[in-house]
Amino acid sequence: MKGTPTKKVAGTIAECKVVQQLLEEGFGVSWALGENVAWDLIADWNGKVSRLQVKSTSVLSSRGNYRIILTHLQQRRRRYNSRDADAIVAVCPPGFYVIPIKKLKHVTLTFNTDGTGYYSASKDDWGALK
Repeated sequence: MKGTPTKKVAGTIAECKVVQQLLEEGFGVSWALGENVAWDLIADWNGKVSRLQVKSTSVLSSRGNYRIILTHLQQRRRRYNSRDADAIVAVCPPGFYVIPIKKLKHVTLTFNTDGTGYYSASKDDWGALK
């Protein structure tokens, strides 16, 4: 398959990148089968299990940053919460951002190309899952 991937394929690619990184960090990983849960992956660190929702973008906005909107559809569009997942893992060209649900302050995540921004401390913060 050549060209720009569909959103579904791009999401699967992002999940695979997160799985690879989790395995390299020493986590156990499980994948959700089907579309009946709000999380994408389970990360297991010595018995501590975290449900992860993976979100990604590779599109640079007109403001020169990357943006990810954190809503999903079940019956209607709504924000992710602690019933859905324990953490969001955002994947974009600046890197991986591991953000516990309880630390989310915005519906739109913004990541600057220089690594600065509100969630910059979450970059590669796999320790948040330990």
